Amino acid sequence: MKVSPNGKKLAKANQVRFTIEIFDFDDNTGVVSNPVMDDDFEQSTYGLEFSGSSEYLYVGEYIGTNEGNIFSIRYEGGEPPREFLIPK
Repeated sequence: MKVSPNGKKLAKANQVRFTIEIFDFDDNTGVVSNPVMDDDFEQSTYGLEFSGSSEYLYVGEYIGTNEGNIFSIRYEGGEPPREFLIPK
């Protein structure tokens, strides 16, 4: 689970269900709201990190020994997340 650098978003990965969830987060009150689930992953989601600008979320997808993908996800409030596979 990660909080974005600007304190406005929280993201978590679920390795078992192959999903991530992105929430609105109030870093003053700790209130988490407005969940958006992304369940388009084919393998186990493993690891999350926000970009320094908080505009992108990077998600690792574990495929097998020494194999995996990294996705860049752009979340635009109210819109479904948009995924882009980062080339190896």
